[in-house]
Amino acid sequence: MSPFRTAAAPRPTWRLARAEHAPAAAEAVRRTAGGNPQEVESAVRRLIFAWHLDWARFVLRRLGLLCGVLFVGSYATAASSLETRLLHDAEGAVGLLTMRQFAAPVPAVILVYDSPGTDRRAELTVRQLLDAGIAALEVELYHVSADGADGPVSFNPQAEADVLDRAWQVLAAQPGIDATRLAALGFGRGAHAVAVWPGGKERDWTARVLLYPDCASLAGALPGSSGVSRAPVLVLHGDTGAGLPPRDCLHLASHFEDAGVPVRILHYRGATHGWDLPPVGEHVVSFQPAPVGRGMLRTVAWPELAEMSATQAVGFLAAAMLER
Repeated sequence: MSPFRTAAAPRPTWRLARAEHAPAAAEAVRRTAGGNPQEVESAVRRLIFAWHLDWARFVLRRLGLLCGVLFVGSYATAASSLETRLLHDAEGAVGLLTMRQFAAPVPAVILVYDSPGTDRRAELTVRQLLDAGIAALEVELYHVSADGADGPVSFNPQAEADVLDRAWQVLAAQPGIDATRLAALGFGRGAHAVAVWPGGKERDWTARVLLYPDCASLAGALPGSSGVSRAPVLVLHGDTGAGLPPRDCLHLASHFEDAGVPVRILHYRGATHGWDLPPVGEHVVSFQPAPVGRGMLRTVAWPELAEMSATQAVGFLAAAMLER
């Protein structure tokens, strides 16, 4: 008999236990009652109550085991419902979609990588999005070789807007996705592209998170108030390294506010550009392309801050989606 069957059918075990202890119980009744019929009846009632109490405890223990089995089974089912697939359109690959299947359509976030392409910096954010019941579509702005042999890319704002257009259209058409609740999160140059994407009446982000977009250059690149998205913005930025003065981000915030866009900026003291890029072994220092121009920025990995910033980003996006 399987363990599950044993847990579901405990009655023979209880009967066996009652039969084994019956003679000792009868002797205890006679000894306790002293031969008085009323006392014997009272002792028997107490004994029957004790038997029933033991049975109830037995059943509750088995039910607890059964509930545990069912919980593990349901958790395994939820884990198995995780789906990852590559999305395409007529022009080719668009991005990698990861989501959990639910009865109702779920909101989704488009994560736009920095100019070097896909890396591991989005892992924490994707995991927390999935835990919150939000799908994640990871998108590259530029297709570059993994070994960097192609050299630095030349930024093309129109091509970046086209990438986001395709990502929006393909994601909104996916079964199980709530097209009225789509948000965006960008890293570096990806944040720059997310910020300047215009949106419109028929489509717009629910919210946007911009990680280290280079606030000074972004402030000058934002379109006029008539062409800017009205989706609320969260900017996450460090203050250590070249091109990271906090006043630049305050200037960027004023541009958003002038256009009627709600904005919040979080500065992480001591953080460099790309603090959420995971270290490679013991090497925590690397150099990443700047969001503008052809320069390189010194990056120091900060795993603890990466975890916290991912939580703050997902919390901001989830709160905006719940308001829809």
